[in-house]
Amino acid sequence: MSKILLINPNKWGRGITSIWIASHSALLKQHGHDVDLFDATFYSQWTVDEVSYNTNNEQYQSTDYHSYVTFKDTSVLDDLQKKIDDFNPDVIFWSAISSHIHGEGEYVNIQYGYELLNEIKTSAWLVTGGLQATASPHEIMKNFPKIKCVVQGYSEGSLLEIASLVGNSSRLSDLPGVAVRDGSDVMVGSQKQLAPDLSYLPLYDYSIFDDQVFWRPYNGEVVRAIDYEASRGCIYSCEYCVETIIQKYYGFDEITKGGAIKGAANYVRAKSPETIFSELKSVAEKYKVQLIRCQDTNFLTMGKKTLNGLASLIESSDLDIKLYIETRPEGINPKSVELL
Repeated sequence: MSKILLINPNKWGRGITSIWIASHSALLKQHGHDVDLFDATFYSQWTVDEVSYNTNNEQYQSTDYHSYVTFKDTSVLDDLQKKIDDFNPDVIFWSAISSHIHGEGEYVNIQYGYELLNEIKTSAWLVTGGLQATASPHEIMKNFPKIKCVVQGYSEGSLLEIASLVGNSSRLSDLPGVAVRDGSDVMVGSQKQLAPDLSYLPLYDYSIFDDQVFWRPYNGEVVRAIDYEASRGCIYSCEYCVETIIQKYYGFDEITKGGAIKGAANYVRAKSPETIFSELKSVAEKYKVQLIRCQDTNFLTMGKKTLNGLASLIESSDLDIKLYIETRPEGINPKSVELL
């Protein structure tokens, strides 16, 4: 079994339970691997302190958020080196695509993670993923020369396979969706197949986060919150949206007159109502959360059967939570409002 260190290079200065961290950790641990997390969020010399910035410009309501969290004045690089020395990982992984691709620093995670690791001494394989890695693995390998390989598309399964190959790097090039450095060249593996559903992923591992990560400013309050996904993928192909990178990678590049991808039913994957409810109830009780931010790219396109089933389960329960969802405006009508 391998040791995998996940890096969260978040510069927001506020906690976020990034779905990719929770999902990758859960799957790796399920298969016996040892997983740890280094979270750069609460380092004063690293963060941009988004909460203070947006409170001062009146974009956020004022809260006492900073009394709930502790920022470190120590060097983020020194602490990362100590973590690596103590944990001695075989693989260091950062940046990935999850359902909240718009809200998890995805655009800069590869760069920020590399900034943290560039001067670090380690023999571990440096592995990353994300939107840029999916769109242009050659450019990522060119710009960040210490990276061992990059993962295209959703990366939970790929990272699990990479972890099983520690000590046998010659087989990395055989993995679908994995681009590997070969001298001055980059070998891009065959296109990865889209998983038909999310059932291969266990309940996400939120225990890997420090407790202060669960506190979040929201509408003038500080609440305990987590990020969650009931589904992945969006049926629409808007030219301005980064979702199109993922759609095209998996071969969904034909568009209907209405702006949706052809074969959308095979692209959007949703958990069953029973699984969603069970997971919501479990994390709400275990981590005492009040707000669950559903990071599904378009919550209302999961399908009527899933949504109605989930609504019935929540309505008949004593589950006391708030759900935050995102959808498109044309999906809002009397029926969907009643459902929500």
